[in-house]
Amino acid sequence: MSDGDSLPLKTIYQKLLDELLNRLKEEGSRLRFNMPYIRVSDIAEQYFCEKKVEMAYLHGEVEKEARIRGRELHEELSRGLESIERERRFEKIMEGHPIWVYEMLIFAKHEGVFLVGRPDIVFFAKGLPLFIFEFKFTSYRKPFRDHHVQARTYGLILNKMGFNTDRLFYAIIISRREHKDRAWRRHVKGSIMRHGLREGIVHLIDGKAYINKFKLDKAIEEVNWAISFWKGDREAVPTKNKAKCKTCGYKDICGVNF
Repeated sequence: MSDGDSLPLKTIYQKLLDELLNRLKEEGSRLRFNMPYIRVSDIAEQYFCEKKVEMAYLHGEVEKEARIRGRELHEELSRGLESIERERRFEKIMEGHPIWVYEMLIFAKHEGVFLVGRPDIVFFAKGLPLFIFEFKFTSYRKPFRDHHVQARTYGLILNKMGFNTDRLFYAIIISRREHKDRAWRRHVKGSIMRHGLREGIVHLIDGKAYINKFKLDKAIEEVNWAISFWKGDREAVPTKNKAKCKTCGYKDICGVNF
């Protein structure tokens, strides 16, 4: 952002918020499927199979859901309570207090389009984002590329919002079953914080955490590729993994032949 070095972070956030709200009110969009913004979850899914993302918007319920979520997003951002909570959150972050922020709505402009998402947890200290936490409950033992893309895209958004991400790491937590109890989450956070700001694998009770250094140049490369589809600069690229197609609900209509 051109004025990111001269404006307070709260002011940058408010300017972005006002522009996003205006974008949501507009009738049309230059992005595919008339989307006013690109969801981080869709960018991650593009790295699983971009053709599946396209099919979901063309033949599934995604476009309808996106419109509903767009209205909900507009309502949420417009609520006074959200504004108060946001102010308190920024005050704590900027005062340097250690703070765990859960499912914070983050958004920023990149290459002229808005990116919007909700990381599971972001840990701030001394005014800096130090850890992004993403929980994946799956039978697979290691994270896939789309998991990394999702976490790195969150990091890019934080950077574009004006945060210094030089020390930022992200942790992808893999567990075979979903844990909703707070004790397990405290165990995860404590184990990762004891590991510290360095790459590695942390063994957890019923799972592992894969910790990686956030790399801004890698995030920009990945997101720019994804955005080119939404801008209509190229057609959707299908997966080359035949196994993914076997369980895909759009396998009979997408037209991909191996």
